[in-house]
Amino acid sequence: MLFIAVKLKDIKEDDIIDFADSATIAGRGLDYYENDMVKSFRIDGERIIAKVLGNSGKYDTEVWVKDGALDASCNCPYEGYCCKHISAVLYKWINEKRKTINKTPKTQQPTDLKKQLSQVEKGKLEEILQQISEKNGDIKVDILNAIAKPHSNENQAVKKILQRRMEDLLSEHHYSYYEVHGLVNTLDDLKERILKCQPKTRAELLQETIKRTIKIGQNSDDSDGGIGSFIDECIEELGKALKEQKLPFEEKKKIIIENLERYEKDDYGFEEGRLKLVIDFPKSKTGYGFLIEELKRRIQDGIERHGVKVGNEFDYL
Repeated sequence: MLFIAVKLKDIKEDDIIDFADSATIAGRGLDYYENDMVKSFRIDGERIIAKVLGNSGKYDTEVWVKDGALDASCNCPYEGYCCKHISAVLYKWINEKRKTINKTPKTQQPTDLKKQLSQVEKGKLEEILQQISEKNGDIKVDILNAIAKPHSNENQAVKKILQRRMEDLLSEHHYSYYEVHGLVNTLDDLKERILKCQPKTRAELLQETIKRTIKIGQNSDDSDGGIGSFIDECIEELGKALKEQKLPFEEKKKIIIENLERYEKDDYGFEEGRLKLVIDFPKSKTGYGFLIEELKRRIQDGIERHGVKVGNEFDYL
């Protein structure tokens, strides 16, 4: 589907809705733009060239005007004409075209940014940071993380942004062998943002990421082990985040029991990571004492369920 648009600068929001395959697709494109899923955005004459984060990595997306008509392409698997990635690029364009058009020419000498910023009033700097953060989700997350304190509103804001991004990335339930590589690269980008969070928020987001990614991995072709390696890394980082929180003993007991239960039920190959987490986690004589007794109890229960006589099998613990 094409529509007349003399130049890129003439495109408006109504045009995007008309150009998209449906209003729903246009709406998803707007969500993608607002969540900063459009990357590597640049203008080449009457052509926009960008990469857009999607369910299987970054998609090459282009929009152009030729002979007065708007056209576009995207290498995502969508079978229609104008996908949500194309719509996202168009939304970025109509919202940011003034900034793009007025971009400083490459021939201009670079300015000393630190010097320039030192001459700007505090109120103006705050306004600039606010505008930039609203246009770029990654920058917003970085700023909020930089000023966040435990249990602060900034932490909650970061958590919501990253949760929404996680839900979008892991909304599908099956990935082919060729799609998994792109998914893992995109998940790595998300993990890097999560690792900048405060320990409590970091642990919560990592646990949610692990849970969702295991479900994806169980239904996808992970022949190369990319998803498995990613989950192992997340489990290791989860252990670090839990240790940094200096939790009370009762909370530690809950975490030990929870991870031992997941260890026992795990049929996807992450037993070693879970066991390492609970062994490294306690960091006190009391904590290790509880862990040993819990392991003894679970082993004994398992032996008794299978009708094996229990003697002094646990003396070495």
